[in-house]
Amino acid sequence: ILSIAFEFAEYSLQHQLANFAECWWDHWILDVLVCNWLGTYLGIKACQYLEVKPYEWRGLRQTRGLRSKARRVLSQFSPHNWTSFKWEGTTLFLHYLIVVLLLAVFLAAERNPFYLKSLLWMEPDHPIVILRLAGVFLCALPAVRELYQYINNPRKTKRMGQHVWLLLATILTELLVITKWSKGQFTELLPLYVRWAWMIGGILLVLYPAIRFGVPSVRKYVRKKQKRKGK
Repeated sequence: ILSIAFEFAEYSLQHQLANFAECWWDHWILDVLVCNWLGTYLGIKACQYLEVKPYEWRGLRQTRGLRSKARRVLSQFSPHNWTSFKWEGTTLFLHYLIVVLLLAVFLAAERNPFYLKSLLWMEPDHPIVILRLAGVFLCALPAVRELYQYINNPRKTKRMGQHVWLLLATILTELLVITKWSKGQFTELLPLYVRWAWMIGGILLVLYPAIRFGVPSVRKYVRKKQKRKGK
């Protein structure tokens, strides 16, 4: 979803940034099928392997054999335990809302560096651009974990973690910088077909939870009312 949404974002903003105007095969074959979906598939397989991998932590002295000792040293750099993430965005309205907001934050984090390097006149290989990408990536890893724990385990996790707030503050600050320095830079209006496309997308984002969660809730409410009247 995130990969396809970013390609649609490139279509929507190519009238402002020239490097978003790519060929169709660059959008859907190189970016989506090869880079993103292949990386996603390999990432899922790595997660499945780590999820079922047994972790036996023994001291180096208790391990016999040179090969076992070498494997024991290498396992030191693997995770102590593994937690599988199950967002279940279609089971509860809160989970759906969190997943949509998470995707929106990710899209903003991926889009911001293109505008920043254009407005601040920086090349793609500029050290600030590289450090920004690395910093957001390293901050997003614990931030997603903290958000997942806050949503799925509210009894133990009373507040969202500091990485979540730091990531949100960073992306918001970048958006403010882009808004300030883009005045007078992008004079071309948003094309009409882009407006209609995002309007339809927004309607679907609202219509789906209304049907998926709102209609069953209304039915339950009506049934409770009818039972009370019958009693």
